[in-house]
Amino acid sequence: MSEFRFEEPPAPRYGRPSSHTEAAAKLRENPGKWGMVTICSTSGSSSSSARAIRKGVTKTWQPAGDFEAVARKVDGEHRVYARYMPDGWRDE
Repeated sequence: MSEFRFEEPPAPRYGRPSSHTEAAAKLRENPGKWGMVTICSTSGSSSSSARAIRKGVTKTWQPAGDFEAVARKVDGEHRVYARYMPDGWRDE
């Protein structure tokens, strides 16, 4: 049986909400340029994160449609990449 003890949980291993705020700000400063936003634990979570970015689910990624995002597996990591594409930057 394992030993019970009180202790604080360790910091999250993968992306933190605050890291998304910072990533979105950097992407806004560099329209059209791709950047790696976060590393997720599974392919499902990376796909879900990319979809949430594209749809502007949180205030960080709004207005909806201003960010493109994709999920890719690179060297065994499930990564999420995004770029800021406001009106005027898109190919019409």
